[in-house]
Amino acid sequence: RDDVEIRLFTPEPAPLPVAGEAIGGAVTELLASREVWFSPNTRLQAVDPQGKKLIFQDDTDASYDLLIAVPLHEVPTVVREAGLAEEGGWVKVDRKTMATPFEGVYAVGDVTQVPLANGLMLPKAGVFAHGEAEVVARNIAAEIGGGKGRWDFGGEGGCFLETGYGKAAKVTGNFYTEPDPEVRMRQPSFLWRWEKEGFIRTWLWRWF
Repeated sequence: RDDVEIRLFTPEPAPLPVAGEAIGGAVTELLASREVWFSPNTRLQAVDPQGKKLIFQDDTDASYDLLIAVPLHEVPTVVREAGLAEEGGWVKVDRKTMATPFEGVYAVGDVTQVPLANGLMLPKAGVFAHGEAEVVARNIAAEIGGGKGRWDFGGEGGCFLETGYGKAAKVTGNFYTEPDPEVRMRQPSFLWRWEKEGFIRTWLWRWF
């Protein structure tokens, strides 16, 4: 790392903004401790691959040797053409049952738009897609079987943040609480890194 400079640009105001200012500040400190230069509220306008330069909407720029970028996230064409999503938006669902405005049609995961009490949106993360899918599957099975029970998705979720040197931080909470999500971050340790490894191995064993 002596001759390597890492710069992180994001249009968001802070890391994990939906988790609150405290966790955003804690993650910013972790980045600083590893000498990662963090630039929030920075929107990319264009990339000049020949000149290896990033051009931002405020007319500033930055050069790079290696660029790792997350492309624009948008609803799949098939979902939009099917009329399930509004123009330029995502699929609106009941945040408890994941039912869409169309009878018998449900949506889970990244394709959905789930507003929270604080005006932000539920993050598009696998842990939420997993929880939502279980609720939808159980409700469909109950409906087919003539049952009257109904399961609700409660907004619980979490993730691991790799911090290097065999350690990871763990973020967990309930994103449906009001007025703001109740989210906690446990400091980096070997324990959380081992837990993440066990989580990965369990999924691979169960499904693949």
